[in-house]
Amino acid sequence: MKKSIPFKSIPASSMRKLAIGAWGAPNNPSASVELVFDVSRLNDHLPSGIQLKHAMIKLLSTLLNQVPQLNTVIVRRKLRQRLNNRIFIPTVFRHQGMLDLSGIFIDNAHALTCEEIKQEMAEKVSALRMGQDATT
Repeated sequence: MKKSIPFKSIPASSMRKLAIGAWGAPNNPSASVELVFDVSRLNDHLPSGIQLKHAMIKLLSTLLNQVPQLNTVIVRRKLRQRLNNRIFIPTVFRHQGMLDLSGIFIDNAHALTCEEIKQEMAEKVSALRMGQDATT
């Protein structure tokens, strides 16, 4: 059986184990977090053609690379640390007169330049719009 999320088990403190036991069964392995960044001066330093979204994808991927404990999910009441560094980017476009909310992902964006991120996003969004996305 293939794992949908490659991970490694990580030890948990007794307090964390108690907290996990007190929660209801997780039905969604994702976690929502709010991060506050002051990006007011970032746009002034971005190269031509690079948008804030490209820089933010690189920043978030770099954060996950430097602090891998943030890339953790709960599976079967146990903490699992993801082994991949994948950033999901939602996309919204019209398809046959209806809004289509889908998305793309970029692996290891921390190792890419903002220009490479921009290029990969453009290719994946184009493939998604044309129905040629292999992951759908």
